[in-house]
Amino acid sequence: MQAKEAGIMLMPGVGFDVVPSDCLARHLKDRLPSARHLSLASYGIGKLSHGTQATMTMNVGNGGAIRKDGKITKVPAACKTREIDFGEVTKTGVTIPWGDVATAFYSTGIPNIEVYTVVPKSGLKMMKLSRYLGWLLATKPFQDYPGTIWRNRRYSRRGGECSMSPWLDT
Repeated sequence: MQAKEAGIMLMPGVGFDVVPSDCLARHLKDRLPSARHLSLASYGIGKLSHGTQATMTMNVGNGGAIRKDGKITKVPAACKTREIDFGEVTKTGVTIPWGDVATAFYSTGIPNIEVYTVVPKSGLKMMKLSRYLGWLLATKPFQDYPGTIWRNRRYSRRGGECSMSPWLDT
């Protein structure tokens, strides 16, 4: 009741993805209404969630996506890398086809959107390799095999916090 009276919406169980990043993207757009390019970047500490792993496994052969001139555009997996200043540390980010590519356009009206995340060097190599072997890894035998390395592989990142670093290019 206190949250409702304060004008705050409580939304449990949504995980970390589109909701907080869309709110941040909208906040940035409000501060810089002329923005035409939005890049969102995140890095987390810990293991990938089960849902993220499942989505990555299902989409391994589909490449990446960015929004260009207002339209979602297919691109090769890991099509761009970029050095990203997260405040306390600078990391190399790689483009990923996250939901923000779709949703941030509706939240902000910004026509050019890229989403980056930080992955270990081995993860970046695998993402680039999927450009050539993704078709094979997307076939039913690989998708159905319960012991596949794609489903069981988890990697950890050092530390204990998640950071998000947004920026607008105008």
